Amino acid sequence: MMYDLLIVGAGPAGIFAALELNKTAPENANYYFDPVSGYHFLFTNQFNQQYNATDCNVVYWTKDVDHWDDRNSAVVVDAKCTKDGWATGAIGFPSVLRVDDETLLLVYDAIKGNSIGHTPRHIGYGYWKIPKFDETGKPVSAVLNK
Repeated sequence: MMYDLLIVGAGPAGIFAALELNKTAPENANYYFDPVSGYHFLFTNQFNQQYNATDCNVVYWTKDVDHWDDRNSAVVVDAKCTKDGWATGAIGFPSVLRVDDETLLLVYDAIKGNSIGHTPRHIGYGYWKIPKFDETGKPVSAVLNK
């Protein structure tokens, strides 16, 4: 059975759904399973203690949802990836949607400029090519969204 899953929000229902799906306890995470590669992807925002705000979105991947390795991760959205550098401060929670067999659409909220406040938020998006992996689990195609 082929399906896509999108968890919107980080309230109790969103967090519980992510927890049940990936057997971890992430805050602000989106889960995506790629039926072609068999990999599980967890998209989350990363907290920067220097700014006291989230400043990028990170993806983690694994074939076994009971075993995650933080070395299997990459930044997918940060200030360098936003179009014309429109958001160089706080970058918020990502949502993911499958566009086709090779591409995901990442939608995230951010603040225009270098502010780390919570308002006003704007919506940004980017396309992310689902990476290909070798037999050892190392990506053989780019995982950064440039």
